[in-house]
Amino acid sequence: MIPRIARFRSTADLRTHLAGIAAPIPLDDELLSAAAGSPLAEPLPLGGRVAGNRWCIHPMEGWDATDAGAPTPTLLRRWTRFGESGAKLVWGGEAVAVLAEGRANPNQLCAPVCGAAGYAELLTALRDAHLARFGTLDDLVVALQLTHSGRFSKPTPAGRSPRIAYHHPLLDARHGVNPADDACVLTDADVERLIEAYVAAARDADAAGFDMVDIKACHGYLLHEFLSARRRPGPYGGDFAGRTRILLEIIERVRSACPRLLVGVRLSLFDVVPWHKVGDRGEPFPFADHLPYDCGFGVDARDPMRMDLAEPIELLKMLRDRGVVAVNLSAGSPLHGAAHPTAGGVSAVRRLPAAGGSTPGGVAADRRLQAGESGRARAPARGLGLQLPPGLRRACRPGRGAGRLDRRGRRADGALLSRAPGGFTRRSAARARAHLPDLLRLHDRSAARPAQRLLPSRRVLQAARAGGSGLEGDQGGQLTLQASSPRRATARRATQ
Repeated sequence: MIPRIARFRSTADLRTHLAGIAAPIPLDDELLSAAAGSPLAEPLPLGGRVAGNRWCIHPMEGWDATDAGAPTPTLLRRWTRFGESGAKLVWGGEAVAVLAEGRANPNQLCAPVCGAAGYAELLTALRDAHLARFGTLDDLVVALQLTHSGRFSKPTPAGRSPRIAYHHPLLDARHGVNPADDACVLTDADVERLIEAYVAAARDADAAGFDMVDIKACHGYLLHEFLSARRRPGPYGGDFAGRTRILLEIIERVRSACPRLLVGVRLSLFDVVPWHKVGDRGEPFPFADHLPYDCGFGVDARDPMRMDLAEPIELLKMLRDRGVVAVNLSAGSPLHGAAHPTAGGVSAVRRLPAAGGSTPGGVAADRRLQAGESGRARAPARGLGLQLPPGLRRACRPGRGAGRLDRRGRRADGALLSRAPGGFTRRSAARARAHLPDLLRLHDRSAARPAQRLLPSRRVLQAARAGGSGLEGDQGGQLTLQASSPRRATARRATQ
């Protein structure tokens, strides 16, 4: 079992854990400033460019582009804030689908729609903000992530429209793919069209002035899925050379078409068996009938719950030899199960040496993990609440102080509110209410039994309460609404 980072309460706790797993990662006992010699303040050479520090902004799917896939004011505001942040390496910034069919959401950026002009808007917003705050762009490196969502494609509001490398015996059923339907499997001609789409998107990023493109090959998205496509016939599946061919061809063609542009790869270094929820916990899908397991990358075919890094390390060498300047290492896929053990684990940017340099030896063996981001796939709060859509969830920010719950989920006056371990201040609760036109409704029994019922996530209940309320708890978007008095809360139901 992979422990949660939050369980380590001190540097000593984390150091003891690292010693126990033979991971020689050096730690400082106190936070260091740049003046005190913080390693995060050290410059990072990248393929002839230099990022001024080791702070990195990872790529994300903002899902707030126009319906066509062009930038919006909200999206540009985010890029402005990237520039203001002080991070000197913006790794990908935004995940841009190279084809409309490959968007994970109908409002994801789309490369053919953005073009060089749309990319230039992003880059200008970021650079102008960075220059205004820090006075120079000389040590800023900005990349754009290029992707195809593959199995998770949802280009229109109508729902999922998967495009896959091969039929997976466990994932097909989980993601609504008919294992007898080959229409969603990319043909070799489709693969060639896809490669050209990556090259076209890279050309536009180059014309817009980006320093680097990231070729996304992680988390079960299409290029990552090809790495385990042993069941796929033809030149883009089967043996290791076939399974890595599409990724390597994209890199070679991008570098040939855009020699100025640096190339990075965000890579899931190893897979695990997909997980699913059983009762109140996650468990791997039964895989005994699929041994030896031939549908994972970087896993032991005899026991797919164990890593086998022989192929991933060989792939890292191949990426290095083809001029990839850095890799951004992740693992598994947070999309293969709500309680996936590697969901949101540690990601690390590693600069690859030039061809002929040292051989990548895995994550733990290399102390030069140059930037990272950790997160957790958290379970919903077990209180009265509602899972909000992303646009509403982002309006809320966890805080401290008023309304803070103790570890048992009790308020200072002893009233059991929820088992959620976090809280909102009154100020942030008010701010959240101001942004949420559809607040969560408390029914009249909520004060008496708030921890016993969970409202269905498919409904948004419109509140019109007497007596006021406070928002308590934030578990990945699962909010618990608690009345501040036992008076009846009246409301009318609004359908979503």
